[in-house]
Amino acid sequence: MEKRLPVTYPLVNTWPYHSCLMSIISQYDYCAPWIFMNYIQLKTHAEVGSIFVDFYLFDYDVFGNNPWLKDKTFKLDVNTTKELARDSGISKFLINFIKKGYYIFFSGLSDYYIPDTIAFQKDKDSLHGFLVYGYNSNEGVFEMGGHFVNGKFAFKTIKFSDFENGFDSANGTGFVQLIPVVPSMPFQRENNILILRDVVDLLEDYLYSRNTSERMALMYTPLANMIWGIDIYNELIKYIQYAGENKSLTVDYRQFHLLNNHKKILIRLCDYVDTNFKIENGKAILSLFIEIERDTSVLLGLILKMGFTRNLVLTNKIIVLLEEVRDKELILIKNFISAITDGTN
Repeated sequence: MEKRLPVTYPLVNTWPYHSCLMSIISQYDYCAPWIFMNYIQLKTHAEVGSIFVDFYLFDYDVFGNNPWLKDKTFKLDVNTTKELARDSGISKFLINFIKKGYYIFFSGLSDYYIPDTIAFQKDKDSLHGFLVYGYNSNEGVFEMGGHFVNGKFAFKTIKFSDFENGFDSANGTGFVQLIPVVPSMPFQRENNILILRDVVDLLEDYLYSRNTSERMALMYTPLANMIWGIDIYNELIKYIQYAGENKSLTVDYRQFHLLNNHKKILIRLCDYVDTNFKIENGKAILSLFIEIERDTSVLLGLILKMGFTRNLVLTNKIIVLLEEVRDKELILIKNFISAITDGTN
């Protein structure tokens, strides 16, 4: 017996909750407007010697508040899941839900028992999120998506026994989410103009480093002490400067990987807008977004190299490239906004 629910390699693949969600929804064209709405703005909470860059989502229950998933998504704490699976065992519990058409996201499995992860057989305290989307009972394996070799997102088969050990060793930490297969629900074209107006608002928030969470003040408490939008470049520059001066600091390449993910989103957004609305100079603007994405790929390569060498010349080169990308993006985002507003007024 076997079953495999559909997945695709995610465009956004830095943090597990984004990677696993995008593995499900980014294979459906009609989910594109929702993706753009939630993956335009960036935020960070930076301190001396550390930084955490992420997308600003309007709600961080990324599965439970997605319009195609929320009505049938169930969220359980780990101890409740263990109680429900007590008689059958966790593997049979998962198989039963996969048969019914549910993906299962685990916010924290012990990497110590999951082969090919960085912490495999090394660190029992290392927990990460994984998506289970299929099984083969004849071979005794689950099909899973997660961050494996070198922290890169991948799809792999994991033995039932390894999964069970990873689940049992999480010590009740985190949650389990049961996620339905996305139904066919095309996005209505008459709604696209509303999405486009919101996209302009979010692009302006990014450009002028506005606190986007204040837009949701009637529903959620706005986030405080955060750096927003394009100002994140300045924080990344400070981070690299500090790392260059303090060789004991391990440079976290993931912050720059997410920056590259963001440029991939902007490429898709520009292509989507030009395809559907034929904005002026759309192809030229798209080519400039592609150029910036390439710059951030080069930047990521330099960051990885810096992690090994800590060469001061390399540090300065990274800072100069960050400044160049920031300045190019300032002009490009302004031109993109103008092209959208001029073409739809």
